[in-house]
Formats: sequence, C-alpha cells, structure tokens
Amino acid sequence: MTNKIIQQIEAEQMNKEIPAFAPGDTV
Repeated sequence: MTNKIIQQIEAEQMNKEIPAFAPGDTV
C-alpha cells in the first residue's frame, strides 16, 4: 500500500494536476 501511495505522489508531482493531494490520503 505504501508503494502505491509513493507512486501516486510521484505521478502527482510530475503531473502537478492535483495540488490538493496529501501524502497520507486514502485512495
């Protein structure tokens, strides 16, 4: 689960499409 979160954060930082995403949110 942590890996998924990390990948999500990385994708978000690269895309910078969802700036309202916190590292600890449940998808």
